Amino acid sequence: MMVVCNSASALRATSPDDWITKFTKDNGCALFGFAGCSYCTQAKAFFKSKGAHFGYCDIQDSSTTPTGQEIYRALESRTHQDTVPNIWLGGKFIGGLDALKKLESSGRLDAALAVAGCTNKPTAKPSTKPTVKPTRKPSTKPTTKPGTQPTVQHNGTLSDA
Repeated sequence: MMVVCNSASALRATSPDDWITKFTKDNGCALFGFAGCSYCTQAKAFFKSKGAHFGYCDIQDSSTTPTGQEIYRALESRTHQDTVPNIWLGGKFIGGLDALKKLESSGRLDAALAVAGCTNKPTAKPSTKPTVKPTRKPSTKPTTKPGTQPTVQHNGTLSDA
C-alpha cells in the first residue's frame, strides 16, 4: 500500500524540515521522487514487490503545503543528496535506489523493512536456522518434606514446619 502526500494530508508542519521529519516517522518507509523518474518508479516497484507499505511524496507537486520544491530543498540540505529517489527507512535516510538494492543483495532488506514497520514480517525465510534452547523440565521433587506443611516465617518466606 502506498500513501501519497497531498494537500489533503493531515501532515501540517511549520517548516519543510518539520514536515519531512513527521512524514518519514509516520511512514516507516518513505520515498521522495517525481513521476518522470525511472529510478523512483523502480524503487516504488521494489517496495511493492516486497509487500511494503510506504509513503510517497512527489517533489514536483506544487499543491502540497509545503510545496514539493520546498521539501526537495530541505531534503537536499539535510541529506546532501541532490538526486531522487530519496529513501528513508524507520525515520532514517538510507540513500537512493542503489542503497535499496545494496540492502537487498546483502540480505538485510527484509529485516530492515520489518524493523521500520513497513511489513508485518520479513518476506523471505532467514538464511540460517534459528537456534532454540531446550526448555528445562520442571522438577518433580516435592518442595516440602512428606508429611509437613509449609509455614510462613515472620519475614514473609516459606519454610518447612
